[in-house]
Amino acid sequence: MQLADHPVFDVARVAEHYRQGVSGRLLWTGMSTDWQTAFRQVYDEGMAAWNQGRKSPGAMFTPDQAAFLATIGCTAQELFDFVDDAGRFRPRWLSPPCAGIIS
Repeated sequence: MQLADHPVFDVARVAEHYRQGVSGRLLWTGMSTDWQTAFRQVYDEGMAAWNQGRKSPGAMFTPDQAAFLATIGCTAQELFDFVDDAGRFRPRWLSPPCAGIIS
């Protein structure tokens, strides 16, 4: 599922609010637990971006991803911080080649 197709939010509405600086905390639209799946997708894509060397919020997340994060009260900077910490402080035994053995 693409974020643009996610049922939790209307991308055009959220993007316009985001451009106007309206807080994502005001954009709740009958949210269900589906946001967790989309959030995990954005996090995983952020980790992939970090591993490819895109180590800033602007380089890591697309505008649609940032707009989605705003709908759940999270900024791209906040999620970037979590991804960056996970990437930099991952235990050595979870780094390749051991990662395949554990999973």
